[in-house]
Amino acid sequence: MLLPPIPASVNPFTLLRLLADGQVWPEQDLALQLGCPVTAIRLLGDALLQMGVVLTSTGSESNPRAIRLERPIDLIDRAELEHRLVGPVREFQVEVLDECGSTNALLGERARSGAAHGSVIVCEHQTAGKGRRGNAWASAPGCSLTFSLLWQFSRPSSELQGLSLAVAVACAKALERHGAHRLRLKWPNDLIIEERKLGGILVESLLRDAGEIGRAHV
Repeated sequence: MLLPPIPASVNPFTLLRLLADGQVWPEQDLALQLGCPVTAIRLLGDALLQMGVVLTSTGSESNPRAIRLERPIDLIDRAELEHRLVGPVREFQVEVLDECGSTNALLGERARSGAAHGSVIVCEHQTAGKGRRGNAWASAPGCSLTFSLLWQFSRPSSELQGLSLAVAVACAKALERHGAHRLRLKWPNDLIIEERKLGGILVESLLRDAGEIGRAHV
């Protein structure tokens, strides 16, 4: 039996945005809201599960089912980010993506094509992030902050040897201002709290003309 097609505008993230507050939604109401069949809601829910988003359901196959997130999540709000980027940080140009392989790799491609100083890519679900020594860095929606920043320097690379540590220190100070306590740095660029890794910074650079371009992934 052929299933009705899912509209191109409907994807796992459109469903996730409806469920983000943790409220219970009957599948039929979700289908009506998104303009898709109920079977599509179940397929989209399965896709969210594969991303690491935990869903719970009620009812049975013979009765109307309802679903909700195991816990509410905060998704990245581009409008809120733009509202908060005031003063000197206005030079940041932020793009928010639902999903990508690696924000660092994507921003690197754009840097080679002439992306502007201060370009930032933020991603809800990163599937092939780059860590140190080739380690993978994945992120589930609503569970972490994954972003990369492009910063251009006129200094030679020999003067930027401590950049990774400097970025880590800046991140630690910012987190402490927001209530993170007993935070420490693990050489060279990991943020540790209560013996667990809170975050990491990967800094890569490339030369363009006579300048140095630094690309930090946090």
